[in-house]
Amino acid sequence: MRFTRSTICMYANDHPPPHFHVRGSDGREAVVKLAGFTILAGTLSARDIVEPLAWAKRNARELFDTWQELNS
Repeated sequence: MRFTRSTICMYANDHPPPHFHVRGSDGREAVVKLAGFTILAGTLSARDIVEPLAWAKRNARELFDTWQELNS
């Protein structure tokens, strides 16, 4: 999913816990845990992650289902 300042990505055979990556337009990245939407790692600014986090919270079921498909 693409946003104004960033993109959400998921990878097959990725490590637990279930998570997604948010990549900023400048190449920086954050890893966000699906349970609770906490940031596990990364250096994105708040303005780069606000929009994707809001979308992810509205689409949590879809993200979790995608994680299961890619990593089972």
